[in-house]
Amino acid sequence: MDDMDRLADLLGSLLEKYADKIDLDALSEPPLPDKQDVPDIPQRPAV
Repeated sequence: MDDMDRLADLLGSLLEKYADKIDLDALSEPPLPDKQDVPDIPQRPAV
């Protein structure tokens, strides 16, 4: 068994152990900021 197999086993057991504490949906992609919070950035024309 090499290091990658051991790491995969460790991660798998950690995921099983903490699955109810980890919100996978929140981790899958960062929330997009609201349009109001983002200042308008003028786009430079493509060169």
